[in-house]
Amino acid sequence: MEVDTNLILIVLFWIAPAIVIIFNLLWDIDFLQRKEYGLHRIYQTLRWDSEFTHRGRFQLILKLALFAAVASFVFARSNIVPAVATLLAFAWWINEVFEVITKLASKQRPRPRLDIRGVAILYLSVMLLAIIPITIAASLPSTPTSLTKLVISSAGEILPVETASGTVIPAAYAALIFSALLALAYDLAAPFIVVTMTILTLPFAWLRGRFIIWRVQRKLASIEPTVIVIAASANHPHIRPLLSKLVDAGTVTVSLPDVETTPRGLARSLRGKLQSDTAVVIAELGAWRTGDMYRLCKVVNPDISILPGIDDSHIGTFGTIDLTLDAKLELIRGTKPTGTVIFNADDELVSSLVRTTNHKEIICTEHKHRLGEFSDNQLTIDHYLARHMKDATVIEYAAGKLAIGGIDKDAGLDLAMAIAAAAEAGTALDSAPATLQGFPIQKL
Repeated sequence: MEVDTNLILIVLFWIAPAIVIIFNLLWDIDFLQRKEYGLHRIYQTLRWDSEFTHRGRFQLILKLALFAAVASFVFARSNIVPAVATLLAFAWWINEVFEVITKLASKQRPRPRLDIRGVAILYLSVMLLAIIPITIAASLPSTPTSLTKLVISSAGEILPVETASGTVIPAAYAALIFSALLALAYDLAAPFIVVTMTILTLPFAWLRGRFIIWRVQRKLASIEPTVIVIAASANHPHIRPLLSKLVDAGTVTVSLPDVETTPRGLARSLRGKLQSDTAVVIAELGAWRTGDMYRLCKVVNPDISILPGIDDSHIGTFGTIDLTLDAKLELIRGTKPTGTVIFNADDELVSSLVRTTNHKEIICTEHKHRLGEFSDNQLTIDHYLARHMKDATVIEYAAGKLAIGGIDKDAGLDLAMAIAAAAEAGTALDSAPATLQGFPIQKL
């Protein structure tokens, strides 16, 4: 390849935008794969959205101004427009370089999850980057003898390098403008690429998702851990972390850190974490519509289910109280027939589900008078009562009492449900002082 002083044009015209495009693609691959990304990005681009930051507004203005300047130059060949377009392109690249430096300086590092859709998005993007120079080269009247000449000729072919008055624009300016346009065009095309690849890869993504779920189900069936699931509730965030600490110290436990809302996401989170000696699996599940919770339960087949509460956000998600209760019933029906369901008896809607199932039922409450409402001469439901003392939270249950210090007063009910689940999972409450790390415990 011929090397001369115009080699900088190659970097400006092709290598720089390609590097930036691929870098941003790999960095944001998880975000790009969200189904709502494409349409939401198009919506944000076309509308002056309130979600835009000042930097986002600056980028939008810069994009529109650069496109307007280049369009005016192509159609009008004005003497002043090329200078404006060059300055705008230079500003665009300063912004791009600043964004790359900001990402590299952040503590986060790109961890691309290249599943089928991600690979398809990456493949199409690279193909587009490769097709552009091939198309340009094919459209030129004669084949250039070097890559440098190809760059100069291509810039002149796309952006005429001569104004209406005959002034010739330096090829470097044309290359700078075109490189910014290339990165900018891909940036605006990204939503359409994502939407297209999402549609085209749906069958493959579905098959791969089913395969991941099948492998996780087989692994769970082979190691047979005790699976504990918690219906996600914003008002009861302490159950999962407390439960993770309560299980026996010698027990190998998998506790998923995030709320899982899709079967494939749940299976993907468990994949790789399940070991042959895993004894307890703890997962917090959320749903967006009826049917979701039952499908989640089918993945892990829970032994113990916890219903902490129903708040306004749940009703807002499902639309009505009846649909919300149906979603919670799905969690109960998805529990193994020999399993246990733990209820927050202080929540009126949750307590209305007690005795709607043949599972073993446990109620947890902070009000002793509530216990009588769930007992009769034929049946007394197991219970855990949380009481707040001066320096500790006392949990009363059938076999005794535990006084646990250092627990938030608001977390007393969460602690009762966590202790109930731990006991059902095989944790001996007599040895609890050695199992709940970080909190002083006294057996009363």
